Amino acid sequence: MSDTKTRARKLSGGFTLVELLVVIAIIGVLVALLLPAVQAARESARRATCLNRIKQIGLASLNYENSHGNFPPATDRLNPNAVPPTRRDYSWIAFILPFIEQQQLFDSINDEKNWFQKVNLLPSTTPLYTFRCPSRSNAEPVNLQGPGGDDTEGFGDLPDSDLRTHFLAVLGANTLLDGDIPYFCTDRGSQYTMEMEQVTSRRTACVDGDHGRISNNGIMFRFSKTKMGEVEDGSSNTFLVGESSFGIIEEQRTRPWIAGAVKKWMYGSKNLTYGINEGARPWAITRNDMGFGSQHPGGCHFAMADGSANYFSENIEKKVLFNLAARNDGFVVDASQL
Repeated sequence: MSDTKTRARKLSGGFTLVELLVVIAIIGVLVALLLPAVQAARESARRATCLNRIKQIGLASLNYENSHGNFPPATDRLNPNAVPPTRRDYSWIAFILPFIEQQQLFDSINDEKNWFQKVNLLPSTTPLYTFRCPSRSNAEPVNLQGPGGDDTEGFGDLPDSDLRTHFLAVLGANTLLDGDIPYFCTDRGSQYTMEMEQVTSRRTACVDGDHGRISNNGIMFRFSKTKMGEVEDGSSNTFLVGESSFGIIEEQRTRPWIAGAVKKWMYGSKNLTYGINEGARPWAITRNDMGFGSQHPGGCHFAMADGSANYFSENIEKKVLFNLAARNDGFVVDASQL
């Protein structure tokens, strides 16, 4: 009887040290196997959210065109009748706010003043999460100073902010770095036109400077009023807005979503100059040529002029991206097949 009780106590004494270590090892292996799957599932959900957001932005821009007869400009005055005239620095995002359920925010903007003036503190410092990719950190450097870093205007320089947009209007194609395609500023036969300015009474030249040149062969460009009928390559085959949420965070200092430009520095829109996931600052030659890309593996999202949106691989040839960025270069690419 005594031996039976002893054996029972031994059997009910729990795991041995070796057994416990084996169980812990098995749990560790299972966690190691499951963690990538969990992370992949989370990224898949974030990517789906990002796609939905850029699609809503494309639809809002399309609804603006239906209402006003033209797509919003990449940057311009929000109120052309303001006296005295404001700077032409309001972003296309400010124009479409009523079409993306942000009427109250739109109404809070004093469009008779510039975005960086004190009266516009509230709208200029209100984050718009619809214009941000959830795969990207919320803490990014944003410059809210007045033009030229004027400390008497604006709202400071924020090292950690959620005020930038991750979705930029596509100004058009800039073939400067592609030796196989004619570059408009040296070959006026190129269909990929760039913005011109009067240099002398007899000579015009491409807008230039340390900000870079400015494409105007896309749909939304500086001071544009592009009508749907002018998108000759087809609305489903032409980029409208692209994702730009990549690169080293501390090096991506930019302006808030409300700022389309400061003089000829374009902030809410960019030339398509690089391949996808290329051209992040400081690699980009100039600020106007900052690239399109994302934290999603292997590509990024673009919204088309018909309101659709899709994910585009970083392996797409740059020539094809140029075709999609231009509204009327004559090379029609079926974006749904990419």
